Amino acid sequence: MVIYKLFTKFIILFLISLSLTACDIVELDENNKPIIPLSEEEKASLTHRTPDEIADKVWDDVIKEANEVAVDMSMIKAGSDKSIFFKFSGQVEAVNDETKNAIVVVKTSDTLLHLQIGSIVRGNAIRDAVSFIKFDQFKNQVQFARLSKEFNKIAVSNIERPDKSWVGSDVTGIGAATVKDNNFTHIVPLSLVKGE
Repeated sequence: MVIYKLFTKFIILFLISLSLTACDIVELDENNKPIIPLSEEEKASLTHRTPDEIADKVWDDVIKEANEVAVDMSMIKAGSDKSIFFKFSGQVEAVNDETKNAIVVVKTSDTLLHLQIGSIVRGNAIRDAVSFIKFDQFKNQVQFARLSKEFNKIAVSNIERPDKSWVGSDVTGIGAATVKDNNFTHIVPLSLVKGE
């Protein structure tokens, strides 16, 4: 009888430990809500959602991918014509924050980057740099185009907005840009950190 009770306790403890090892740890966002990555089916079924719903749903995946794949600017080969996530560091040369097309000019070792930080942000760099967003997932071109605007809006609202006091400060960040003939255009910062 004692052996039976011990064996039963052992089996129960063994099953509990097995169930605990099968648990996944889920990261929490800034509001302590779980960040659940999109399944492949969810990524593929974007057709019936509005662009703002899609952008909200996939934004954490966008940031995760940007952090994982962003390349240093010096590693970008001449002649690369595509949208990319990239890392940069430099010094703030100018801040034009008086218009809706506000920009921050950052001087890296050999390039001036014009980062868009205003309420009007041009281009499709974020959308086109993301690997899991494809045109054929959308019902039409308008929905696909509006997704770019939603991504740009979220990106700008999630960074600390620079002002003229940043001029002369060192900054680092990750951005999305369209690269054509080794020129960076339509740059949208996904992170922008001011140095001490």
